[in-house]
Amino acid sequence: MTPSRHVITAWFFAAVAGVGLTLFQELITRPGLATGLYTNTRRLGAVVSGPLIGFGSATRLGYGGVFLACAVVTVAAAAGLPLLDRRSRRKTCEQQSSTGPATYA
Repeated sequence: MTPSRHVITAWFFAAVAGVGLTLFQELITRPGLATGLYTNTRRLGAVVSGPLIGFGSATRLGYGGVFLACAVVTVAAAAGLPLLDRRSRRKTCEQQSSTGPATYA
């Protein structure tokens, strides 16, 4: 890979990682928690992707099975997001009603 490709790849990765971190920090108002959670979920994703690629490519679909397995995991995660959002909002409302307005240290 030529040095110019390395630079382009680095810029792309920095942009994607920066957008993801910014999104996490908007969703989770505690910056230390947001950054730690983002970093750990990226590492967890790297660990989970190995078996996902292995099992996905072991099917008759070959490498297309990897994309199918990733699509299934993505759809399952997207389906779970509204459930987590409702639970989080309910918990926040309960905390605010019992302690008054929420303050973060």
